[in-house]
Amino acid sequence: MYQRRGADVLLAAAGLGVVIACGVLVANRLLASPDVALFHRINHWPGWLYPDVVVQLSGVIGAPPLLAAAAALLRRFRLAAALVAATLLKVWLESVAKMLV
Repeated sequence: MYQRRGADVLLAAAGLGVVIACGVLVANRLLASPDVALFHRINHWPGWLYPDVVVQLSGVIGAPPLLAAAAALLRRFRLAAALVAATLLKVWLESVAKMLV
């Protein structure tokens, strides 16, 4: 049987706090020069690295639905639903964060 732990709530709150703090720093341009420098460094990598990045990004979006299907086949429906919800929330929360910042 699953039991909720207080530590889960604390970790979720801490994660949300980090996202909000980073959003405030970026929105107020307090980290503009390090952020721009890192952006240029990453986006000017050699071209042969880009196929690996595409594979990595497809895994971030593709892996949770595949795991959800496997969980559903194993009759772990709560896990499957959580994985689907996590995938949808990831995409939605990223767009909200980008819009706000």
